[in-house]
Amino acid sequence: MRVAIFHALFSELGGGEVLTLKLGKVLNELGFNVDFYTFELNPELRKVLGDVPGNLRILKKPIIVKIIESLCSDRLVRLRRLLLYDYLAKNLDKIISNYDLAIETQSNIPYNVDISYIHFPALIDYTLWGFKDLKEFYTLRHIYNCLVKNLCHKLCKLGKPKLILTNSSWTARWIIKAYGNTTPIKVLHPAVDVEYFSKVVHKYPRENFIVTVSRFTPEKSLNSIVDLAKRLPNYKFIMVGSTSKYSMHVIKDIITRARRLEVKNLRIYVNVSRDELRDLLGRAKYYLHPPFPEHFGISVVEAMAAGCVPVVYKDGGAWYDIVSKVSNILGYETINEVPNIIKHLEENPSLYISLKNESIKNAKAFNYEKFKEKLSNIINYVLQDMTA
Repeated sequence: MRVAIFHALFSELGGGEVLTLKLGKVLNELGFNVDFYTFELNPELRKVLGDVPGNLRILKKPIIVKIIESLCSDRLVRLRRLLLYDYLAKNLDKIISNYDLAIETQSNIPYNVDISYIHFPALIDYTLWGFKDLKEFYTLRHIYNCLVKNLCHKLCKLGKPKLILTNSSWTARWIIKAYGNTTPIKVLHPAVDVEYFSKVVHKYPRENFIVTVSRFTPEKSLNSIVDLAKRLPNYKFIMVGSTSKYSMHVIKDIITRARRLEVKNLRIYVNVSRDELRDLLGRAKYYLHPPFPEHFGISVVEAMAAGCVPVVYKDGGAWYDIVSKVSNILGYETINEVPNIIKHLEENPSLYISLKNESIKNAKAFNYEKFKEKLSNIINYVLQDMTA
């Protein structure tokens, strides 16, 4: 059987791209012939991807998107993606007529294929959660969101998928809020390389490290961790993340704040290798996720697999589907609660060890084999429904 997977932009290797490739890998292993369709493949990314699990077909990008990209570089991502899916819709029936199953993984709307994987509804601009005090930015963003909204409504009228997949129960609730509940929704957590990170569980003695892995973007409120480092001088705070040209001002703000508060126990590591990240997590006692509701939280699971005790914001998929399953005491509503959580665990070594072991155990629920098993069941469900 043949499967077409549509992913509009392979411009960076983020969580969405990793999930798309894992989908293809599983389908390949299940005996399907997989073709990927995209409008862009970053040449540098091609080196990282290596052998893609299937054929990769590059579609011609429409002029309107090329114009936007020439003016705004890699910004206005939601609008660009939706314009590409709008353009794709004109030839979609012709393309998918050659396939038994059609999947798309980047529109973030209920697109007119068999399965849509929605990471977070395109209708909802979660980046505004970190910008509500900036009136000028908010006004410009409101205009942008109106354009996105109109495109979403246009595309949703073309038809609905047979099934929506998403990354967490938390995101599923937002999808229903944005698009209603007329299409069945199933949660398919992203596959995490648990085995790789678990190799360092016993490799190093644990140090007073508190590690945060995050994109350096304003909505993540990473500056709040600087304040926390000031309050916990006996711990070394380590921020790890990849950078783009839009992240440098965030890093600069963090450094400026740290200098102003005379914080000496904070380090920033950018663009580290996967092995370096694993070693940092293998030496750390705690993993701290910033005060932002993460859709899922791959880095949280990676840290747990490496033996860190996670402390996360009490909202989002990282809380509801991951850390709350370990213990309710590991969530915070405001960053100011974190020192008391750390203090409580330090004063109760047996509790710390218990939560560490529970974290390692719970991380295994998100490994590749679990992902493959769930996806296999989902594909069978959809195919049976199509032939019923």
